[in-house]
Amino acid sequence: MSEPRDEEEVELPSDAPVGGVLSFENPQVGARGLLRSGAMVSAVALIANGFNVIFHFATARLMGPGEYSLLTTMFAVFLIATVPLLAVQATITREMASLISRGDEHGAGLVLRSAMRAMVRGGLILVVVAGILFLPLMSILNVDRPLPILAVAVAFLVQIPGPIASGALQASERFWALSWTSALQSTLKLAAGVGLAALGFGASAVTFGFAAATVVTFAAMVWVLRPYFAQTRGHELPARRIIGRYALGAAIALGFNTALLNTDLVWARGSLSPDDAGLYAAASVATSMLLLIPIGLNTVLFARVARLRGSDGERPHLNLGLLTVVLLSVPCVAIYFAFPTTLLHLGFGTQYDDAAPLLGPLALAMAFYALTLVYLNHLLALGRDNVAIVMALVLVVQQLAFLLHHGSSTAIVDVQIVCSILSVLGCELFLRLSNRNAHDPEPDLPAAEATP
Repeated sequence: MSEPRDEEEVELPSDAPVGGVLSFENPQVGARGLLRSGAMVSAVALIANGFNVIFHFATARLMGPGEYSLLTTMFAVFLIATVPLLAVQATITREMASLISRGDEHGAGLVLRSAMRAMVRGGLILVVVAGILFLPLMSILNVDRPLPILAVAVAFLVQIPGPIASGALQASERFWALSWTSALQSTLKLAAGVGLAALGFGASAVTFGFAAATVVTFAAMVWVLRPYFAQTRGHELPARRIIGRYALGAAIALGFNTALLNTDLVWARGSLSPDDAGLYAAASVATSMLLLIPIGLNTVLFARVARLRGSDGERPHLNLGLLTVVLLSVPCVAIYFAFPTTLLHLGFGTQYDDAAPLLGPLALAMAFYALTLVYLNHLLALGRDNVAIVMALVLVVQQLAFLLHHGSSTAIVDVQIVCSILSVLGCELFLRLSNRNAHDPEPDLPAAEATP
């Protein structure tokens, strides 16, 4: 876990441009701009969620419960596998935001270029890892053909550089670019996924289609960030100076949290019949929309809180996020409890009616997990990556509970409710305890010469 240390500058090579001036102005936003940006990102997240809902509704109808259960399980494995990439995104956002706030645009560009090269090289190593895990994953996911695992591996590999580009857009507060590229990716995924399913292709083909959409979106992000790459051509920082202990701690914390959110699908797939697993998958997808409520604020606030660490302005940002999630979640959860069958009819069709009793309770669990996401975003922005301890403890409780209590869909939902509440209480307790001895943990980028 990262330890507090004094802030250190990024030393550039002697032949690097001085002053860090790029070919565009960094659009830092004020308080009102921050709210506007949050509203914009939230609106795009809502649209993206709408597209995601349409995708799941359409594929659930086109594929049937068995194949749809396989698809959602593949997505769950993909989400868990990409957690380290989210940690890298958090790292890049913190490092670049710190440099940009000091006017060092060139140093920020150097971090971006170096991280991108490091992650591409790391992708080659992950190809070997994927080969080792191939057969075990087939057994865990209860699939009798290799193509679904291959599809997940390809989708993961093309996803590797994307979070770095997203982190750069987030750090420089280019929320408009971050929003329209996100909308582009959602649109392409919807078109590819539904189109392939309508043509009779299965879960593997749909996942390959998602991978193609990711490649196009990444190209668009690189186009927006091209001045950063142009101004730092020929220079690079060693990867260990960028992706250090903070990235490892963040990866662990985010990994445990993602496992909390998604391993219920794996347990459902492994312990229930294919049809019952499909019903649970439908309920999970329908209620996971609540997890998108904090996305807009989290995206905007992360870089801002990272700049405020050590000041008195941190807690109000957290309170704003928590209050927003509560105000938006309460009516949503009420709707899930009041009209579960109607919601399933509108989205998935009558063949998923038996999932109706799951919607309300599972929505309650997702609302608490949404609050956990706000806490996690805030703590990682402050550099307190040892919140992973809290996530680890809750995950251990969850897996033990699943081991003892997984005989039905209702039992799995019960475990999720208890663990979601524990995660919120644990994060609040951790924050209060850590504030007693709060330090200012700075980025993991020690002073060093960049190497051409």
